Amino acid sequence: MIDTIIYDMGNVLIEWNPEKFLHLIETDEERIAKLRTAIFTSGYWPRQDTGELDADKAYHMSLALLDDSYQESLRQIYYHWYEYADVFSKMQDYAQELKKQGYKLFVLSNTAASYYDLAKKGYLPIDEILDGKILSYEVEMVKPDVAIYQYLLDKYGLEAQNCVFLDDIKGNIEAAQSLGMQGIQVLSENQALADLKVLLSKHGRLSEQ
Repeated sequence: MIDTIIYDMGNVLIEWNPEKFLHLIETDEERIAKLRTAIFTSGYWPRQDTGELDADKAYHMSLALLDDSYQESLRQIYYHWYEYADVFSKMQDYAQELKKQGYKLFVLSNTAASYYDLAKKGYLPIDEILDGKILSYEVEMVKPDVAIYQYLLDKYGLEAQNCVFLDDIKGNIEAAQSLGMQGIQVLSENQALADLKVLLSKHGRLSEQ
């Protein structure tokens, strides 16, 4: 019986689309390409998720690859990217319903300290009802390393077979499934919600009532 829902953050609870954000912040393709290289191709951005760099260090390392005319655009990406993102409100609203039905809710995400900015500013209302969360930068492990999934299970005393994990990346789903969890790959908010509702209607807490 599934009694636990585990959510990734990016493209599950809130949009993560760096190309969209870059094109909203800059319009010149050459400048966009330089920003992309300095932030993402450089590897500085994902090193926030591993806990190696905080936003300030990553920002200044990226800026060192550019001239000062990029300073504000870099700042927008590093500190304000979520202001350009769509919130997956239907997914988070449904989580409220599931909580009322007695489901346990968790977040397991490759993310940095910006998670707390999103929660504080209202982009992650689900945070208020979570039973727990594992953020990669805090534990210095990242998906799809199975160790981070096992860490979640162990810390909160969860049984893998009672969990369903939602993530937008196939490899991350497969890692969860290797431990015995159910998995739903999020290709769109509506698709994921439909798949989750079908799964819970068959195997969820209320399916036998």
